[in-house]
Amino acid sequence: REAWLVEQGASVQVFFIAGGLTISATAVTLQPGAAGDLVKVRNIDSGKILSGTVMADGTIQVSAS
Repeated sequence: REAWLVEQGASVQVFFIAGGLTISATAVTLQPGAAGDLVKVRNIDSGKILSGTVMADGTIQVSAS
């Protein structure tokens, strides 16, 4: 098993990318994850919970649902 790239409770940057549009926000991880894992995060501003993929640089990429 790979080591966790993001730990539970860590502050991370979340990115939503669609075409030429990129939206970023700060969130807190609700579970640990390695690169490629699907994890849940809570948006600090809105409090909403999102699911996204852990990227190699430690950011989280969220897809349109």
